[in-house]
Amino acid sequence: MGIADFFRPKHRHSDVRVRTEAVKALTSDDAAILIQIARTDRDIGVRRIAMEKIDVAEVLADIAAEESERSLRDFAGERAARLWMNMACSADAEKASTAVSGMIKLGDQHALVEVVVRAETPSVRKRAFGELRDPRALAELAKRDTASDLRVGAVARIDDGDVLRALAIDTTSKEVGLAAVEKLEDLDRLEHVAQKAKNKAVRQKARKIVTEINDAERAKKSPSVPDDVKRRRAEKAQLVRQLESVADTFDFAKTALLVTAAEASWAQLGGTAEDGDERFTKAVKRFWKRKTNHDAQARSADELRAIEREATAARAKERAAVVAPPKPEPEVEARPPAEPESEEQRLARE
Repeated sequence: MGIADFFRPKHRHSDVRVRTEAVKALTSDDAAILIQIARTDRDIGVRRIAMEKIDVAEVLADIAAEESERSLRDFAGERAARLWMNMACSADAEKASTAVSGMIKLGDQHALVEVVVRAETPSVRKRAFGELRDPRALAELAKRDTASDLRVGAVARIDDGDVLRALAIDTTSKEVGLAAVEKLEDLDRLEHVAQKAKNKAVRQKARKIVTEINDAERAKKSPSVPDDVKRRRAEKAQLVRQLESVADTFDFAKTALLVTAAEASWAQLGGTAEDGDERFTKAVKRFWKRKTNHDAQARSADELRAIEREATAARAKERAAVVAPPKPEPEVEARPPAEPESEEQRLARE
């Protein structure tokens, strides 16, 4: 201890132990002294004790911005963020807005997550959510017990594949897990999720995406189909759908023209035998068979009228026979019996 120590306040003593005890004895009324110590004392421990006693977030944020020692810089920033966070979650909209502005300037993403979850003012929650950028902070929000739209919205803003994979594996929320899986594009990460995800629906979704990716890769390696073949297949598929839709119709007269035109178009398309050929042939055969049966059983209007006339005439004849009296038979005049032929007459006749 030097002679000068007798004339200095204890918080400026050359012995760090004396300064430490002196700083511990200071109160909030000594705010100016605490701020000076937190900024200028040579010992890290003494500066930290002074920071613990400062309860002004703006001052702590300034100290954090100026501090060269990383541990103290982080400590001052975290303490400032906690103070601002409590203000941001209060019902005072003006103070809450000011606190959020300070937190945004400070850059503490995890503190902003707390504001999104706990803030009482909707505008403050919305502003804090809009400032979230860090993938891990967004993943933390997605795991929190808050509104589903906020959690899914947080997942939508994550652009780190490893964070998405970890979130999809760890979360028990179906909505959050599915949203994370749908953003994954790496096959290895998806297979990892398919094996280890806690939620069954998430595992199934990951397996499905893996299968689709593998199928797409195989499709790329397979020979490509020429454009004219694709066009012919599309036109044939359209004709098949058209014929199958009218194969069971009862409007035979109108549909017969359509089927005939479809057969002509099919013949013009030509090409090799394909899957749709059999369906088209069956639909055509079914229609013509039904039409033939219908035509064989149906009678024309003239035939029906002729039958009706014959039936009418027969009924009229029957009625006339019942009403008219029978005609009397003509009387035959009685003739005298013939005289027996004499012998002479017989000989003369012979």
